[in-house]
This record gives sequence, structure tokens and C-alpha cells, in this order.
Amino acid sequence: MEETAVDYNEAMKTETGITLIELVVTIAIAAILVGAAAPMWKDFIQSHRAATAANTLVGALQLARSEAVKRGLRVSVCSTADPTAAAPVCSGSGDWHTGWIVFTDDTGAAGTKDGTDELIRIWNALSPGTTLTAVNESATAAPNVQFLSTGFSVGSRTFLLMPPDCADRNVRTISVSPQGRTDVGSGSCS
Repeated sequence: MEETAVDYNEAMKTETGITLIELVVTIAIAAILVGAAAPMWKDFIQSHRAATAANTLVGALQLARSEAVKRGLRVSVCSTADPTAAAPVCSGSGDWHTGWIVFTDDTGAAGTKDGTDELIRIWNALSPGTTLTAVNESATAAPNVQFLSTGFSVGSRTFLLMPPDCADRNVRTISVSPQGRTDVGSGSCS
């Protein structure tokens, strides 16, 4: 029997796989890319959370306005310290991150849930670290929003929404005009 000589180079050409050096280089490049993308990912998540929170408040304001027109009476939105209470009430505070309520406001003091005012909907607190503040245009303005049966609001109101670890591009302002329209814009952390 005759032995055949095997060409080592020819045999290596048919082998498939990667070398240890190729694997290490690939992992190093992947680590660099992940490290560069992580801060952008965090910013994306914060921006998404801020937009979601702003849209939630806008939804509450639009619900109150449409209910005021539909029912033909005043409907208000106010902050509440305890949205999980059996009968949540307005906190009277400009701090809205703890939650808010929408209610009919046809009896008693305007802008305050009392008497036979009907609770329409409750919103729970925002995610931890997020702040939502009603900015008072005048010292006598109540920190709530009231819509008349015409769909107009009583005065104007602006809210400032800041996510945790504030970055200016993630700050939102939510404004309610005297005509009852809402507008979302950007603001600054300071």
C-alpha cells in the first residue's frame, strides 16, 4: 500500500472557523460600539418618557374640555395628593407629579371637587424622579385647569415637565390657552 502525501496547505484551505485573534478583535469592536451607544440610548429613553408623560396630561386636558362641551357645564382638572384614595380630592398644589383628577365642577367652589361634583377619571403618579409643575401666571391663579361649556378655559395655564437627570432636550412645556387649546413645547432644566 502506498502512502499518499497530504499537502498541509491544501488541507488548511478547507477548514472553516475563526481564530482567537479574530474573535478578540470582534469583541473589542462590539464593546466600543456598545459603549458609544449607551449614553444615546439613555437619552432616547428619557425623551420617550417625557413625551409619554406630556401626552398623558394632554389627554386628560382634552378629555376635560370635551366633557365640558358634551355635558354643557364646567369641568376641571386638578392635582391630587392621593389618587388611590376612595374619593380623591384636589390638593391645591402646583405639584402634579403625584397624579390628577378630572371632574364635573358645577357645584360649590370652582376648581375644587366638592358637593355633587362627579369624578370622571383619575390619573396616577408619574414615574419616580419626574416632576410636573403648574406654573402660575398670576399669584391669585388656582393651580388647576377649568373648562367651560364653550370649550374655553378659565385663563391660561402652563405646566413644566422635567424627567430625572434633566437634559434640556427632554424638558416639555404643556400650555393651555384661554381658547382651551393645548400645546406641547420644549423648555429648559433651570
